[in-house]
Amino acid sequence: MIVDLAKPGEAEAKQVNDLITNLANKGYRALGVAKSTDQGKSWQILGVFSMFDPPRDDSKATIDAAKAKGVNVKMITGDDTAIAIETCRQLGLGTNILNAADVFPKDMDPDNVPDDIAETIEKAD
Repeated sequence: MIVDLAKPGEAEAKQVNDLITNLANKGYRALGVAKSTDQGKSWQILGVFSMFDPPRDDSKATIDAAKAKGVNVKMITGDDTAIAIETCRQLGLGTNILNAADVFPKDMDPDNVPDDIAETIEKAD
């Protein structure tokens, strides 16, 4: 994260983190911009760009068709959870979203999901 790289003061770090959180809550990704004048030993935050990556136009219809056939649609994301929650809201899915890093151990065999992880996924939206 940009505040980890630039190590700004407490007030500036809070301002940047709040901005990133607010953007994520609206479904926007944030790209921090910083510069260094000492070959990367220290960094100064210049700003934050927002980027909107909406769901594909056919996503909601595809999800609705799957639900109509009795398929339970789940989202496990490697993305920012706040962005995933907003995306799910737009698509008519629930908002109990799990982050893949919190659910799947790095050494887990995807063909043999342990029962406790499968249960966690079943409880997710």
